[in-house]
Amino acid sequence: MLKKLVVFSFQNIHGLNGSAKFIKQFEDNKVFFNKNQVDLDIYSNSAAFKEEIVYRKSIIFAVKRLIKKLLLFTVPGTALLIKLSILNHAKRTVDQYTASHSDTDCSRTVFLFNDFFTMSYFFERFPLEQNTVFMMHNNGETLKMLFERYPKFRRSPEAIKMIRSEQRLLNKVKRIIFVSHVAEKEFLKKHPSLKDKTRTIYIGHKDEKIVSECDGKHLEMLTVGTVSKRKNQIGVIKALAKIKDSSIHYTVIGGGDGFNECQKFIREKKLEAQVTLAGSKENVKEYMKNCNLYVSNSYDEGLPIAAQEALECGLPILTTDVGGCSELIEENGLLIQPGMKKLIKAIEELNRRKDELKIMGMRSRKVFLQKFCLDQMLKEYVDLIDEICG
Repeated sequence: MLKKLVVFSFQNIHGLNGSAKFIKQFEDNKVFFNKNQVDLDIYSNSAAFKEEIVYRKSIIFAVKRLIKKLLLFTVPGTALLIKLSILNHAKRTVDQYTASHSDTDCSRTVFLFNDFFTMSYFFERFPLEQNTVFMMHNNGETLKMLFERYPKFRRSPEAIKMIRSEQRLLNKVKRIIFVSHVAEKEFLKKHPSLKDKTRTIYIGHKDEKIVSECDGKHLEMLTVGTVSKRKNQIGVIKALAKIKDSSIHYTVIGGGDGFNECQKFIREKKLEAQVTLAGSKENVKEYMKNCNLYVSNSYDEGLPIAAQEALECGLPILTTDVGGCSELIEENGLLIQPGMKKLIKAIEELNRRKDELKIMGMRSRKVFLQKFCLDQMLKEYVDLIDEICG
């Protein structure tokens, strides 16, 4: 009998961040779900703009960014920013579903939420028990990333309301899905009573068989992601300034609040020949093809999508041991604690071991094929739907 999967996300489905790419995988594989007797609907903020790279170069984006900086100076301003940039989008996403929703029997419908905020609005509209699944892209702490990005928001009445509603909402969902086993384990330390609801399903990727073609004569490092304090690309650039080896090159793909700081430091230290700030790009795997080391120097993560794509491209991984990043490493790189000294030591070690990077890259491909293949992820979600619907 036909089942239905309804996916919600307040984000732009065509965005470049990890959680948006996760939802896009569902949209791109509707045929797979249909073949497995699952009808798929997606409700998201996709109407806002389809080409995020073009949008980020527009005057509208520049003006919004300036307004955002001004709002962040105060608690009420930060709360207003969260309302405009997140909560209103979440509400509109649920409104899309409400406007088109006519089913009275949802017993064979599973509702998958890609974020806490859309789930919260959904339960306001539909308080009765539903077949709901909450996907957590973070390190197992529901609101941590939001509060770290907007620290003043934590003191707002809206944030207090979210914190108070967290346990109630988690109690209502049928399943809670994590991107890593580490995240699931951390979550259960705080919510041990929810153990029967949790499981880890790795985010999968289509294997495009784009493999690194870097000759390995020099260390060509790459990081992909929002340029920010959390991702800490500036830390890698500062490490290169201390190492003083002009043969090492580092490419940063992505835009964000930390971009200007990186740009300024590069100019001050005259590192233009060693560091390339490429901005936001869609074809990140084409850049990976020309590198031989992927670097994730984050202070906090769930399990970074770009690092998984680096595994697919056969790149060794140098990553900090945060979130689920340890699950990327199986003799295919180095796992370090955050810190400048440890980062410098790791870069210098891998630079000395350049002749081993090809072998490490082959191990990365093996990790990808074992854990992060798209077909495996899609099958696990179909099995989850069958399990919930009975």
